[in-house]
Amino acid sequence: MSDTNQSAHLLPGDLEVPHVEEETTRPDEPSLPPLEWMGKNLFGTGQGSVGAIVRSTALTVVFGFLGLYAYRAILNFVFSEETNWDSVRVNLRLLFTLAYPDEDYHRVWIALGIVLALAGISLGMMKVGQGVSLKKLCTWAYGWGTLVVLGVFLRQPSVATDEAGNILYTDAEGVPLFTGGLGTLVYENGDAAPSQGLQLVRESFGDAIGSRTGWLLIGAVLIGIGAAIWFSTGDLKRRSTFVPSIPLALAAMGALVSSTWWYNWGNYAFATDEETGVGAFVYEPGVKVATTTRNPWTLMFILLVGAYLVGRRMRTSPRAGTVRLVTNLAWLLSPFVTYWAVLRAPQLDWGYVFAVDVPLWLIFTIGGAALLW
Repeated sequence: MSDTNQSAHLLPGDLEVPHVEEETTRPDEPSLPPLEWMGKNLFGTGQGSVGAIVRSTALTVVFGFLGLYAYRAILNFVFSEETNWDSVRVNLRLLFTLAYPDEDYHRVWIALGIVLALAGISLGMMKVGQGVSLKKLCTWAYGWGTLVVLGVFLRQPSVATDEAGNILYTDAEGVPLFTGGLGTLVYENGDAAPSQGLQLVRESFGDAIGSRTGWLLIGAVLIGIGAAIWFSTGDLKRRSTFVPSIPLALAAMGALVSSTWWYNWGNYAFATDEETGVGAFVYEPGVKVATTTRNPWTLMFILLVGAYLVGRRMRTSPRAGTVRLVTNLAWLLSPFVTYWAVLRAPQLDWGYVFAVDVPLWLIFTIGGAALLW
């Protein structure tokens, strides 16, 4: 029988309820205790056979050791005193903007400001999901804290240096070497050191751990934050309480930008003397970032947050559709505006523009609209 005939046979008191398909979602599973979670996900307990447990345990052990070995290799490369990161720090501006003229560098910040303003408005207008649950935040804090603490113990001891900051070496037989007046390695009696078989002198493991108490403190704080969230909230509250993801990301970005005001990241640049015109590299590891970098980035972050708040306000306004349309159009035009108008700084002949370009644009616009109509 068709739907029309069925509707025709309904009595006056009957109601026809339309069929609505329910969305299938993964059920929210309760959190397992740590030991039970490790047994289920890492060692295969509860899989019903001894062979499955042995295979899961073997895979966990093998890949766990491989992961620790890779993590240790990365740490030793990144934090090694032999890895020279100064050239990267000095050339960061060159890597980002190539040889853009110094006198026009404000155009780079203007172009970035346009993009960040549009991004902030778009993020504010965006309809996001529930956000990040307290359970996931707790997992992140535990994970990153554990990685930091493991890194303190896995990384090899640092290279020993003398009072002048020179790296200490020994020859192949373990005889100490010293840095001479010209930076060459010599023995204590002044004889030149061999060029082969040199070995670095490293501090003891205890001294290495003692010099990394700051990293241990960071790891302990992260683990403490995870433990505070875990033990102060019940399982249901951890899974059902969410933190908005966009404000959380903005807060992380704000913490990073604020560090340029209070942490000594160092000042590395390539400076040119105005009088002599001679360029030289600037290495200042124990100072704050230069104001020419710190102030613009702070202004960019304020612009991003302000645009986000404007977008949040406009999302519930009656003109939200118009704002979305204008924002999408601005995104479409932004590559052309930022590149051709802002960054390239074209020298325009405005007489030619109004005499030729504008009339041609009007002809094609009006003619094309009439043709499409």
